[in-house]
Amino acid sequence: MTSKTFNSVHEENSYQQLNIAEVDAGIRVSVDHNSHGVKGVIIAPSDAPALALAILEAAGVENVPHDIADGSERALGYLIEYVGLQQVNERHAKEQAEFEAEALELLNAERGALGVDLVRDLSEVHAIAQEAAIAVARRARELAEMRAEK
Repeated sequence: MTSKTFNSVHEENSYQQLNIAEVDAGIRVSVDHNSHGVKGVIIAPSDAPALALAILEAAGVENVPHDIADGSERALGYLIEYVGLQQVNERHAKEQAEFEAEALELLNAERGALGVDLVRDLSEVHAIAQEAAIAVARRARELAEMRAEK
């Protein structure tokens, strides 16, 4: 397991340290203060790039073109891209899960009307039926949004 310790830059707080360590549940970030003990949090590994980005931004590292960037500026650029892609992927996964839930509801409405057994999960039907149900759910949402705009 990896860990790193950073000492306070203030001499009067020389016993103050920031500790970052890999633990089973994620990444532990804690402050060891000479008179207040240790306080910390555990963050998910998926949040580590955003934390690193926040630290670089707080340190005043600027996002500049890669061809003129130094190491920390280049790292900031890569983190901005990575965190942005991570957020897009999370939004896409959430939207896909919502479409799948709506598709299941629509599929079961159809099956119920036909007198066919309902399903608990889309995985219980053929892949072609899954894709069709998701396409119907997408179109139903588009139609609802178009009606809402009028």
